[in-house]
Amino acid sequence: MRLFKKSKPLCLALALLIFIGSVGYVSPGARAAGVFPDVSQSAWYYDYVSKCASINVINGYPDGTFGPEDNLKRGEFLKLCIEGARMAGASLWTVNRDKYKAHWAGEYYAIALEENLLLASSTGSTELIFPFGRQELDNEISRYEMAVIISNLCANCLMEKTIIASDAASKISDYSAIPETLVAKVEQTYGKGIITGFEDTSFRGAETLTRAQASAVIYRLLWSNDRKMPEWASEPKEVINTPVSGRPAGFQSFAEWLRDGHINAYGKIDDAARIKLFGNANKTYFYSSADAAPYMQTVTVPIWLYDANSPDQRKSSSIAITVNKAVAEEVYLIFKQIYDDPEKFPIYGGWAAGGARFTDTMRHAWGCAIDVNSLYNCECNTKSGYLRVTCGYGYWPKNNDGTATDGSFAGSMTSPSIFSIGKKPGEYGYSVVKAFSDYGWGWGGNGWSGGTSFDYMHFSVLPSGG
Repeated sequence: MRLFKKSKPLCLALALLIFIGSVGYVSPGARAAGVFPDVSQSAWYYDYVSKCASINVINGYPDGTFGPEDNLKRGEFLKLCIEGARMAGASLWTVNRDKYKAHWAGEYYAIALEENLLLASSTGSTELIFPFGRQELDNEISRYEMAVIISNLCANCLMEKTIIASDAASKISDYSAIPETLVAKVEQTYGKGIITGFEDTSFRGAETLTRAQASAVIYRLLWSNDRKMPEWASEPKEVINTPVSGRPAGFQSFAEWLRDGHINAYGKIDDAARIKLFGNANKTYFYSSADAAPYMQTVTVPIWLYDANSPDQRKSSSIAITVNKAVAEEVYLIFKQIYDDPEKFPIYGGWAAGGARFTDTMRHAWGCAIDVNSLYNCECNTKSGYLRVTCGYGYWPKNNDGTATDGSFAGSMTSPSIFSIGKKPGEYGYSVVKAFSDYGWGWGGNGWSGGTSFDYMHFSVLPSGG
């Protein structure tokens, strides 16, 4: 049985991480057996607790008990989630840990801020579900807060596809009580099969999360193949593509059509473009998967994989990317061009090319942006007078030589990697920039905001790449 999605296999060595300090400690023998005297084999949570305990993800108290009905604290849950994401292959780090050292979970809180795990809304709000502080992190976590963190973790760190929630309102009995800003988060966590609610079909988001309930959530996060998607949720419809060679004669991409008088110098699109994208001249983005569902398609594109054991070889594969129907065909053609290029640029892990998501109001929430190899091509800015990496840990900052104006590197890498995108013709990785550019898409690596912001992983239909 796999612990993670087949696109992100688990390294068994990492499975031995022990989360001491988050949910207690018990003797190695008890952990290995997954046995706690207060966890009955007939309990609904027995399998979740025992399996998570068998790989030391969840531990008991010093007296050997588990305390299934005890409530979990916010700091404890953050540690479980972030260490779990690391085990899944996500590189999560922060340069701000000292600022939060007043609490043992401060580093995890700082990482959660970096990765936008604490943003409550899917509509661009910067409101956090809870602030930093000793008392705040020691408070018990609510089920609403759990859903926000898990939903953001899946989208921002594990690159999971957005689920279409078509009829959640009639299936979750207290759906009408869910705050509007949290609806999308709850829908996604339900829709992925990570939470299931209570027997009466209620969610009870304001209630606290017990250790038994947390074991079920963490188990389903890790053993993703064992999730059961509810009948009202589905993955976006997949487009079956016919292989092509080169650009079809007379083909005009949506990005090129935009530049034909449908977008101004400030990146604002006109009514005709909004109708094409959203079906409404007054609409500017999708605020949830259910809202976007009629306009989304999942495109299967060919990619190359890299094998560290055979660095001169590439393995042919494919990946499914969810985008707006308006750009589905050109997205396929763009990736086919990257695939056909002699460079054979690889996609990290076979999964690091993400499309639509609804955590902000930007181009990802149009279904018209794609991040390529996000771990190895950072987002950074110099707005505060120094280089700050806000996402990823890749090499490329401002200049072609990979250095910032002050001579420091962007992120933890000191040289380009096999997954780094090139900035100009002749550089390795430029085939990616060229393919998107050939169809009218912009690249965030060219910078905006007066040359203070750069997003080297990000491509969008806007000329600026923003």
